[in-house]
Amino acid sequence: MLGEGFREYEVKPELYFDGHSLAYDSAEDVYYITQNMGDGFFSGVLKSSEGRLYWQKDRYFTEFADALAKGHLFSLYCIDEDTKNWCRYRVVFSGMPIMVIETQDGGMIRDDTCDGEMRLFDLRFPGREYVSASCQTNIRGGTSRGFAKKGYKLTLDDKQSLLGMRRDEDWILAALYDDHGLIHNKFSYDVWRDIAGSNLVKKDGGTTMEYVELFCNDTYLGVYGLIERIDAKELSLGETEDILYKCYGCELPEESWTGFPCWIKPMRSNIRPRKILQTGSRCRNTSRSLRTKTALQIMSRQFPCLIWRTPSITIFLLCCPTDATTTGGRTPFFWRSGEETRIPVIP
Repeated sequence: MLGEGFREYEVKPELYFDGHSLAYDSAEDVYYITQNMGDGFFSGVLKSSEGRLYWQKDRYFTEFADALAKGHLFSLYCIDEDTKNWCRYRVVFSGMPIMVIETQDGGMIRDDTCDGEMRLFDLRFPGREYVSASCQTNIRGGTSRGFAKKGYKLTLDDKQSLLGMRRDEDWILAALYDDHGLIHNKFSYDVWRDIAGSNLVKKDGGTTMEYVELFCNDTYLGVYGLIERIDAKELSLGETEDILYKCYGCELPEESWTGFPCWIKPMRSNIRPRKILQTGSRCRNTSRSLRTKTALQIMSRQFPCLIWRTPSITIFLLCCPTDATTTGGRTPFFWRSGEETRIPVIP
């Protein structure tokens, strides 16, 4: 018990984990600390800008896995014997990496580009437990813009390797809004990479995704997928001889279906390819999002092919890994080198 004369802080002292400010959810008044689930025990050094810290006794300190799995709330007290001030913090330990994006103007991420600072906490990589970089962010997506949980584009000022993935400056923060179990996209990417690693085909590894708990300033946004972009760099495309296509909705002429089985025709989607013109090492998207449900047929003078789609796990196992899509496989990409069309296939 505190002695007489103690009063609660008007403004709580800042909390630091391993020397860096903690992620904070102002709506719930909860601080988040990342942990490495592989360790099996709590780690890291927690300090405050004032006073001394004391944990309230809690049996979950001896139940590491359960504490992380349940998002158990711990109580932490800061007491300053000299100034007779005290306060209580609510703290959650997370088994996921934590990313904080602090916008320059203090507002939420929006359609137009916001300048800011990205901070990423992850204890799995020694020497890379904390990564920060200046960045630009904005809302991304087509149909997904209408979702309650938005997806974002993240562009770093300098190339960084994040969570063990490739060094790059362009990243996708997928909201996973239509993946209610938060597992389909991650599972499909990992399965595809395992399959690709067992053959001799070059550059068929697809993209990689890692989970993060995302914050914008002091607002908790939820669990997101940090994904490598599918682009000319990912596919090792040349700057002049290779063309990357993205598909979007349009009307297909009836003669495009000549030679295909009649049972395909009723399920055709109104799709055709458009080029993503390359400028240096980047790609400029000249198309809109693709709307498709069950079948995708692409017909053009340069690029004839047929890809089958179903509203099932096929989308996640076949379409998402090769296309790097974030909205149920509705935006496929294909690439063409010289006179040869290359489409990744499962060996």
